[in-house]
Formats: sequence, structure tokens, C-alpha cells
Amino acid sequence: MIMGKKHELGRNLSREVWQETFKVDNNRRIGVFGLAEGVGATFLSLSLAWNLSRLKENSVGFVDAAGYLNEKLMGMPKARVYDLLGMDKRFSLRSYQDIFDMLERNENIREVFNIDEHINWAVFDPEGALNEAKKESNSEEDIGRYYGFIERLQSDLKCNLCVTDYGAYGNAYYLEKIIQELDEVIVVTDCHPSKLMAGMERLSEFKRITEEKGVHITYVVNRKNQGAPTYEIMDFLGVRKIFWISAIFEEDICFAEFNCKIPLAYKNIREEIGEEIQAIAKAISS
Repeated sequence: MIMGKKHELGRNLSREVWQETFKVDNNRRIGVFGLAEGVGATFLSLSLAWNLSRLKENSVGFVDAAGYLNEKLMGMPKARVYDLLGMDKRFSLRSYQDIFDMLERNENIREVFNIDEHINWAVFDPEGALNEAKKESNSEEDIGRYYGFIERLQSDLKCNLCVTDYGAYGNAYYLEKIIQELDEVIVVTDCHPSKLMAGMERLSEFKRITEEKGVHITYVVNRKNQGAPTYEIMDFLGVRKIFWISAIFEEDICFAEFNCKIPLAYKNIREEIGEEIQAIAKAISS
């Protein structure tokens, strides 16, 4: 094995091809937040974006804030949306424009289109220019600038519905600021006790913001299964209205990723949770 050479994983690209007609009106902002790491915020963000993009009148944008913030604030390896969806394969015959890099260079992104499957993608590229010079630490000024880039991206990205995956990022100060700029706020957690308990402090912050700022939040519990007592979870969260997403067969998740599919675009996954995602999409659209 030659050190330093990137090893390619054999994967297929299978997706529906659209005749793209992208209408851009008012940009409505939808933010998806995880109460803890690994609860499914990215999965839900991608699924919602795909669901909303099925309506021809919607021009959907997707912002990978979690991937960007992980790279800038944590600098740790993380499963990236760019790799998950096989962006290198999707854009192998055309140019993928690294919007995050353009923002850091203060370039105009208003006319940038990375459209595939009727979604305009602003996904952090792990091989892009931003990867060349990482900081060992970030000042408050740096952190404020990173969040400012995401806010600008949500405003300037060409679409009329912008779905942003924040993952589990955002401390109390920035969380409050971010949320007040959004039209819809979705908070997702996992039905496993370890994930629920890991998100307690963050849940308190969301509830405080709701009470003090009057922000409506849609709560979602992921990976529902027969071993998860729904009433116990509802009592723990202290939330009256919860949307549930059923646990998905691991082989379906793996198949979707090996075929570079948006999870909900895979028929088996759509049959398992399609109606549940549709209910969430309908709730935030009404």
C-alpha cells in the first residue's frame, strides 16, 4: 500500500434525473438541530429537503452547516454529507462550486447553482481549499464569522426553501441568535436513553428560547421502535406534540449510501418512513 494515496471505495450512483427549472422567490429558512451528536439531524434534513423538492413549485436549497462547523470548530473526522451523497460522482461531468470557500474569500454566491435532484447544494467539500489551513484554536471573532457565513448563505443561496442542517452545533448565545433568524425550527433527538440524557442541557436552552422569545419549535424523535416507551419519552422531553420517525433497517441505510442516494430517495426507506417525513413537511409548510 502506497502511503498518502487516497483509496477509492467502489460505489454506484443511482438517482432520478430532473429537467431542472429552478424558480427563486422569497427564501424561507428551515433549521434542523440535533439535541446531541448522532441523533439523526442530517438524516432528517436530507429527507425533508428531498420530500419538499418533489413539488415542482419548490426550489429547495440544502446548507451543510454541521459539516462546515465541525471542520472549523472541532477539526475532527466526521461522516460528511459530501461523501455520504457522493458529490464527486454527482458532479463528475460538471463543476461543483465550493460555496463555503467562496464565502470565506468574500465572493458573490448569489448566482451559484449546484443543482442535482432539484436541490441546490451548499455542501462542505472536505477536499476543498478550506482544508488547506486549519486553525489550532478559534477566537470569539472567528466563531462569530463562521455563523455569519451560514446566515449569509441561507439568505443568498438560490432557492425558495432553504433547509439547513445545524447538527448538534451552537452554544447558548449563537443558538438564540440563529433561531430568531429562521422561519421554522426543528429539533430532533433519538429514542435511546443515552441520547436523550446527552441532550438535556441543550433541550433546556430550546425551551428557554421558546418561552422568552415565543419561537415555535417542532420536535421529532428518531428511531422509534417497540422497545421505546413513547409516554416515558414524552414525559422526559416535556413536549406535548412530537413527530416520530421509525427505526430503519440497517441494510437499507447501507444500500442507499453505497448507491450515493439521498436516504428518502430509496424506495425501501420511503416505504418505511415516507409518510412520517411527509407529516413533518406538511406541519412546517402549513
